Amino acid sequence: MVRLVNVIFCVLFIILNGNLIYYLRTLSSREHATDMMHLRQSTEQEINEKNATIAQITKEIERLKRELASKPTCDTSPSSPSGSPPSPSSEPFVSLEFFPALVGPYLPDRNDKSLVLIPVGEKSKPLIDKIVVKFGTEHFTYMFFVYDDSDWKEFSWETKVHWIRSYRQVKFWYLKRFVSPAIAKAYAYIWIIDDDVDVDLIDPHGFIQIMREHNLDVAQPSIATGYKYSHFFTVERKGTHAGRFTNFVEIGPLLVFTSAAYVCVHDLIPRDMSAGWGLDLVWRDYCKFKNMAIIDRYPMKHVSTKSLVDMAEKGNGVDFYAGAWAEEGELLKRHSNLEVIDSTKM
Repeated sequence: MVRLVNVIFCVLFIILNGNLIYYLRTLSSREHATDMMHLRQSTEQEINEKNATIAQITKEIERLKRELASKPTCDTSPSSPSGSPPSPSSEPFVSLEFFPALVGPYLPDRNDKSLVLIPVGEKSKPLIDKIVVKFGTEHFTYMFFVYDDSDWKEFSWETKVHWIRSYRQVKFWYLKRFVSPAIAKAYAYIWIIDDDVDVDLIDPHGFIQIMREHNLDVAQPSIATGYKYSHFFTVERKGTHAGRFTNFVEIGPLLVFTSAAYVCVHDLIPRDMSAGWGLDLVWRDYCKFKNMAIIDRYPMKHVSTKSLVDMAEKGNGVDFYAGAWAEEGELLKRHSNLEVIDSTKM
């Protein structure tokens, strides 16, 4: 009897234990299903929130694009020579890669000696005096090419300048004959300046610092807003940057070469050239310049007196611009193998 009871008890235990296991398994499955449902709902909610955020960002980007497209991209001030300057899209050869301004004061290095070359005349005396006074004579040596009968003894710095007189000539005629590679190699930088430039906004030491730190072969200041320019992309672009890398630096009214860059350009200048037109279209390829730039931090004021042009025309009895165009044509013909910047898109 006792044995029978034990058997029955064991059978009941097995049955009840099985039901319990089944129940627990069922309960666990239900809980798992509930957890999965909550997890799926949570995941779907997160995805929806992310999609909404992405849609909002995309909408904002499109708004900024429309706003940017509606802004003018060029200066249409009355100072523009043609009244309606070309848009940047017509200047595909110009790089607009901005480079930053440097931090900290500039301490001139004794090896930063510069040679400053300027054709000068009576009308340009106030501007030339400003250049010498501002640049000083400690780090700058001056060679002035006098193209008229002006006298400069009134200035205290007159005896510190190397003077060359040859009437009614233009700057590249002087450079080819009087500034040889041997002379240029004695200096770190060669400044070539027209006599109708106001340097009021230029820090010469800061300009050299930018050239040195960015390893520039040749650079020019941008043209201050409101002053005469030949190519729109050279007009000052305001901002915190120091300047813009480019593949074109024009022959004037102010440009700065390293001495090594000048030596190469001197070789490119034909002996019968005066105005220098066309040199800036080919010297990048001819000299294999790696870094050229327009410096916006120190813009120049181009007052454009054209006194040298007037003097040259009176002396030679020919139209200056006709002669300059002819020189450019001859230069490009001589160097037809070089890459030429398309001047019609400037």
